[in-house]
Amino acid sequence: MSFLPGTSTNGLLYPQVGDEVKMVRTNTSIRIESKVAEGGQGVVFRGVDKNGHDLAIKWYKKNKYLERQYRSIENLASHSRPHKAFAWPIDIVLHSNVFGFGYAMVWVEARFISLVEMLKQRLQPDFRTLISIGTELVEAFSTLHARGLCYKDINFGNLLVDPNTGEVAIVDNDNIASEVTKQGIKGTLRFMAPELITNTAAPSTVTDLYSLSVFLFYLYMHGHPLEGQRVNVSYTWEPGQNISETTLATHFFGEDPIFVYDPWDVSNRPDYDSPIVRWWDIYPTSFKNVFIKAFTQGLKNPSLMTRVNETEWRNALYRLNDQLSICSCGAAIFVDFEQCNKKCWNCGNIPALPFTISTPSGISALSEGFKLTKHHIYKDFKYREVIGATERHPSQPDQLVLRNTSNMTWSIEPVGEELKEVKPGQRMLIRPMRMSIGSVIIEISR
Repeated sequence: MSFLPGTSTNGLLYPQVGDEVKMVRTNTSIRIESKVAEGGQGVVFRGVDKNGHDLAIKWYKKNKYLERQYRSIENLASHSRPHKAFAWPIDIVLHSNVFGFGYAMVWVEARFISLVEMLKQRLQPDFRTLISIGTELVEAFSTLHARGLCYKDINFGNLLVDPNTGEVAIVDNDNIASEVTKQGIKGTLRFMAPELITNTAAPSTVTDLYSLSVFLFYLYMHGHPLEGQRVNVSYTWEPGQNISETTLATHFFGEDPIFVYDPWDVSNRPDYDSPIVRWWDIYPTSFKNVFIKAFTQGLKNPSLMTRVNETEWRNALYRLNDQLSICSCGAAIFVDFEQCNKKCWNCGNIPALPFTISTPSGISALSEGFKLTKHHIYKDFKYREVIGATERHPSQPDQLVLRNTSNMTWSIEPVGEELKEVKPGQRMLIRPMRMSIGSVIIEISR
C-alpha cells in the first residue's frame, strides 16, 4: 500500500473542499470542489482535474478493511470498465496530509435519478424508454458477468436512470469482485437472493441474476415480487406483537418466499390496491412468464439454469418492444399474441389488431416507433442495427409507412398490386404484402 495506518498530520479524517488529491498512476491532481454525500463507509466529493473535467471522488473512512478495499480498487482500476453504464474506478487518489485513500470515477450527471424517484413521478416514461432502461441494465450486467465478476449489491441507490433517454448509470462499483472472492458485502436485504439471506451461499453471478430480476420487477410492475397479502398481514402495531421489518423480510424473502403471482400458490397475491395489480395486467403473457420463471424455479432452486439470465431478459425485452402498439383511445398497449381478446387497460375495449410483420425472429406489431433490425431478418443479435423504421404518413397521419433505412433495395408485392421496389431512403405504405430483403422473405398482414 502507498500509505501507513495511523492518524493524519492535521487531524482530518478526509480531504476538505479546496484540497488537492493526486491519482497514483498518473500523478494527476484533482481539486476538491464540493462535498456531495456522506455515509457510513465514506465521503463522496465532486472534483475537477487540470483539464476542467468533473470527477467523483469517494474517500474511505478509516476501518479495519481499509487495506483489502485498497487492493480491490487497485485491481478494478487496472481494468477498463465493462460497459459505459458503470461509473468505474479510474484510479486511486491520495492526499499528502490525510491518512487513507479514495478513488476517482466518472461524474454521473444530475439527469440520472434513482428508480424510486422516477416511480414517484406523476408522469412516467413511455414504454419504449422503460424497455431501453431494462435493456441497457441487462447488457451492462452481461458484460460484467462475462468477465467473471459479480456486483453483489444491486439496489435502488446504486442503479440510476435517465427517465428521458432510457440510459442507466451504475455507481458504487467498489463492491464488485471476482466470484472466487468470498469476503465483503452480501447485498441489500430486499434485493438479496434467498440463499444469501439464509447464509447458504456466497455472492455470485447466480445471486446477481436474482437481484437483477427484482430490480426489473420494480421497474415494470412498481412493487416487490414477494410482497403480497401474506406478507402484509404480518405487520401489526398491537402492543407486544410488533415484529421488526428485518425479521419479517428475513422470513418472507429468505426462508419461505412466495411470488405474488405464483401459478400454484395464491396465498401471497398482491393487495387489491397494489400498483402491481394494474401494471401486471398491462403486459403480455410472454413477458409475465419470464418473471414467473424468475420467482418460482429461480426462487426455490437457484442455479444458472433456473435463474433468468441476461440473454433471456434481453430477448424478452426486445420481444416486448416488438409487441408495443396503440389503442384507438390513444393509450400505449401491448399486443398479446397468446391472448388476442385482451382489453385495453385504459378504455376497456378490445383494440383492433394492428398490422404485423412476420420475420425469421417472430411476429412484431407495426406500430409507430417500431424499428426493423438486422436481428429481425438474420437472427444475428444485431438489435441496434436498424434497417427500417415506421413513420406517420406525411399527408395521412392516420396511416403508417415503413422507411427503408438500409443500403439495400427491398422488393415488395402488395396484395392485388404489381411487384415494386423500395430503394434506400424511400418509404412504403404499410398494407398486406410479401417482402424480400435480400434472400429473406417476410410478410405484412393483419
